[in-house]
Amino acid sequence: MPDISPYPQDLPPPSEPPFVGVPLAAQDIVPLLNLMGSLSIEKRNSRSRRLELLSHLIARIPATAGAFFILKDLTPYAPPIVTGLVESGFKPDSDAQVSFLQEFNHAPFQDLFSRALLEQVVSASQGPFTHTLRRADLIADDLWHRDPHVQAYRHPAGLDDVLLSVFRRGPRPSEPAAHAIMLFRPTGHPQRFSERDRTLLDVAHAGLAWMYREEGTQTADLPDDLPPRLRQTLKHLLSGDSERQIARKMQLSPHTVHDYVKALYTRFSVSSRQELTAWWVRRGHPLPGKQE
Repeated sequence: MPDISPYPQDLPPPSEPPFVGVPLAAQDIVPLLNLMGSLSIEKRNSRSRRLELLSHLIARIPATAGAFFILKDLTPYAPPIVTGLVESGFKPDSDAQVSFLQEFNHAPFQDLFSRALLEQVVSASQGPFTHTLRRADLIADDLWHRDPHVQAYRHPAGLDDVLLSVFRRGPRPSEPAAHAIMLFRPTGHPQRFSERDRTLLDVAHAGLAWMYREEGTQTADLPDDLPPRLRQTLKHLLSGDSERQIARKMQLSPHTVHDYVKALYTRFSVSSRQELTAWWVRRGHPLPGKQE
């Protein structure tokens, strides 16, 4: 294996090209919107959702293979940690492709293109945002094919052109993670990823903010983690009690109950009782009866 030193300092300077996208045809955007609509109302686990979205993107863009993953511990000059890897289109009987996936899972973003894009994401001053680029947008062909990591893992696996999209809520230390989608075309493919492909992936990924927010709420804000007073207020809300009724039953002031309700909306990333009830029911929880 060649000596691939992590994050050398001779990276080409990041120069983000202006990206306004190109018009998408109805046959591109309508099936995507329909798929997202169905995923938003069906009770599905995160892996199932990602596999269906990957299959759709691989077929529609098109690409040969793709992966969803989460990037954690984002810093300017250190490799991130990859978790939650979901892949599609790779050949399980290809030792080279299996080796590439193993290397990517343990030492991600080692090629010049991925590192240059990641530097732009880490240095971004605003959020939320979706950052989608083709390999050719940042790295010229000669640099790409001379990259030791590309020679060691991409070329043997037959993976050449890359389209990468990163979604990040913001640059604050409280948002150290980002979600990413990467699509591949094989060596020798007659066409590179186009501006239309880039636009379609960018639109698709930006449209997944609801899913990332929902999954984050689901894992971080389970009802059992709520303080007792908030848990009691939640039960009253879900049973249909008004804030005034909750205040009387809990022997609290209406102002205090209103603060509890706002805190619940914030924790579950909703803005109304109806949205809170929908969030609860979609996860298969039964609605409580009237609380005394």
